Amino acid sequence: MRRWVLAMLTSLAVVGAWVPVAAQDLDCGDFASQREAQAVYDADPSDPNDLDGDDDGIPCGAVSSGGAMYDIGEDASVPKPQAGGDLVIVALDEAGTPVQGACFVVTAPNNPEVGSVEVCDDEPRDLGPMDVAEAGGVVAFSTGSFDVTVTITTVPPGYQLAPSTSGTYALGSERPIDVVFDLVRVVGGAIPVGPTPAAPVGGPGCDLVELYPGYPTYRGYVTGVDGVGDFACLQDLEVASPSFDRVHEDAANLAAARRLGLAGGPELWTWENWMAVEAERGLPPTCYSCAVLQAANRPEPTGTPVAWDDPRLLIGTYGSTTFVRLRAMNGMANSGRHLNAEQHREAYDPWVDALSAKGSYVNVGLLWDGLVAQGGYAPTPADAHPDDQVFMVAAGLDALSDFLTPTSRTMTRARLQNEIVEWQADGLSGGSLSFAEFLRQRGAGNWV
Repeated sequence: MRRWVLAMLTSLAVVGAWVPVAAQDLDCGDFASQREAQAVYDADPSDPNDLDGDDDGIPCGAVSSGGAMYDIGEDASVPKPQAGGDLVIVALDEAGTPVQGACFVVTAPNNPEVGSVEVCDDEPRDLGPMDVAEAGGVVAFSTGSFDVTVTITTVPPGYQLAPSTSGTYALGSERPIDVVFDLVRVVGGAIPVGPTPAAPVGGPGCDLVELYPGYPTYRGYVTGVDGVGDFACLQDLEVASPSFDRVHEDAANLAAARRLGLAGGPELWTWENWMAVEAERGLPPTCYSCAVLQAANRPEPTGTPVAWDDPRLLIGTYGSTTFVRLRAMNGMANSGRHLNAEQHREAYDPWVDALSAKGSYVNVGLLWDGLVAQGGYAPTPADAHPDDQVFMVAAGLDALSDFLTPTSRTMTRARLQNEIVEWQADGLSGGSLSFAEFLRQRGAGNWV
C-alpha cells in the first residue's frame, strides 16, 4: 500500500545532495507523525511553514492525528497518550524492550463506522485517523468511547508470544489504556528499539548462511544495504520454518536471475538485483529504503564470513553518496540491464577518469532517457515497494543534478516532488500505475 509521500522524504535524505522541495502552506495537522514533519523541516531549516514555533529544532513537538495529541517527549518513537480516547499497543521482549515488526487488528464490534482496522508498528498504512503508527514497536490509536478488541496478528520474526500472554484482549470503553503483548525470542531477526550492541553469529553446530529473499526472517539486509548483511544458522532457520528448503530457494532465485539476464550469484547481487529477483519470482516486495531507515537499530553482525573486499561493499552502501551516484550513472547508461556489483565495480575507474578528464561531457539527456525507460537508475519492477520506486527515480536525479543548470535542477526536483504527491493521491483514489509508468504518462521524458 502506498504510504504518504513525506515518509519517503526521510529515506531520500540519505542520498545526500538531493534535497526535496517541501510543499508550501503546511501545518502540523498535515502530518501523521512528528517524523514526517521533521523530514520537511530538515529539507529547509529556514522553516517557511513555521512548523517549529518554539525554535528548538523539533518541528511539531506535538502532532495532531485523528483528534489526539502525541507529545514526542524524549523518544520520538514512542507516542505519549495525552488525552482520553488513546490506546497504545506494544510488543515487548523478555527485557521489556519494544520489538518492531508486530501487526495488530483493532475491532470495534459495536461500532460499524470503525469496524476492523489492521496496523503494523513499522509504518503508517493510509488507513485513516485510527492509523497513526510510529516506528519503534509502538502503535497508538485515538478511539472513541466504545468497546474494542485488540488481536496480535503478526509476531516479529524470531519471536513468539510468551506462554502467559493472550493473543487477544477485549477492552471496555475507558481510555487511555496500554495493551502489552509479551514475546520470547526463538531465533534472531527482530529489530529492538534503540541502540544495540554488536550481534555475534555462528558457533558450534551452526552452518552460517546469509539471508536472501525466500529465507525465513529475511527483511532486506543483504550485504551492501547497511554494510554486512543478515546471517543466521541454517539449523535455526529450518527449526523456525520446517518447510524451508534452502536448495529450492537458491535454485528459484538463480533461475529468476537468469531470466532477467543477471550474471553471477548471490555473492555479487546488489539489493537492486534482489528487488528485481523478488518481482520475477512473484514474492512480496521488500522495502529496502525502509531497511535503511531502520539501520540505526540493527545489531551489526560480527563473525560473519563476508570479506571487506566484497564487491557489494566496495561499490558503496545504500546511503553513501559518491559511490551510489557513479553506480546510478552506470545503471542509466546501461538502461535495461541488470548489473551486478562486480560489473559496477569494473565501471568505477572508467567513470572517474571520464568525469575528471579536461573538457569531459556528460550526455544528461541520454542518461535521463535511460532512467525514465527503466523506472529508475536500475531496472525497477512495476510492483516494487512504493518507497523504493520513488527512491530509484530520486537517486537517479541526484546523480545527474551536478550536470544540470541551477534553474533546470531546481525545476526538475520541484516537478518530481509534485509528481510524487500526485502519484500518491492517484493510488489513494484507486490508481494502479507504477511510479515509472505514471511519470512516463506525465511526460517525464521531456523534463531534461
